Amino acid sequence: MHLNPTLKAASLLLALGPITNVHAQNWIVGDPVDMLLYSHTSYGGCTPVPDQTFTLEPSPVTGVGYKAIITAIDPPTGSVSILPGLSNGVVGSGLAIDTAVERSILLAPGTTSAVIEFRAMGTPTTAGEAHPCTASPFWLSNLMLCPEGLIPVINNACTVQLGTGVDAGSGLDPRIQWPTVTNGQELVMHLPSMAPGTVRVFDVNGRVVARRDITGQGTISLVGERDGIYVLSVSGPDGQTSVQRFALVH
Repeated sequence: MHLNPTLKAASLLLALGPITNVHAQNWIVGDPVDMLLYSHTSYGGCTPVPDQTFTLEPSPVTGVGYKAIITAIDPPTGSVSILPGLSNGVVGSGLAIDTAVERSILLAPGTTSAVIEFRAMGTPTTAGEAHPCTASPFWLSNLMLCPEGLIPVINNACTVQLGTGVDAGSGLDPRIQWPTVTNGQELVMHLPSMAPGTVRVFDVNGRVVARRDITGQGTISLVGERDGIYVLSVSGPDGQTSVQRFALVH
């Protein structure tokens, strides 16, 4: 397993470069999360393949998942596989990290480099759980080997705080079960009274992706919608409206 001299030099420069930490406040129950954990540039050319391997534990926070997203490829016509899970990915392709298995990063022939971001995405539902609050420099631990064989440790002992308003029991504020992979991407609402309400879900462009009239309790399926930030709006017959943001992660 050898890396050619040019790639060795590039790896050494990266290893000696500055480490940038991304700090975040403690997460809040009901507040959407989309946080960069770390960003890594992978270089092709390892013989034998793969170019890198890594093992990442799943997120310890209910409602929040880790995701690897390809944000750049050189040349743009190239592709990257993160196996198991993602074959021949292009810019924008992503892979949810839901099991702690060793994964391989493999750049397609002719692809010289790729940038992969690892992000925490979702909406916390349970207070007291620990989560990573800073970016991690774990990729710098072993850049001279091919494959690298990295096991990141990114939990820096922040905690999820109990939010206000998510479990409110008066007015139109609903009690909400946010959509997750484990509950089939279903948004479940319990209105605090038996008064009817109109529920709408908007994407970041203001498009209504779902609408339903409910009384007491209702469920909306968001299967098939793209990952990202959405807005939940609940309107009553008197015109009062409750609005909350949330993140959808597959």
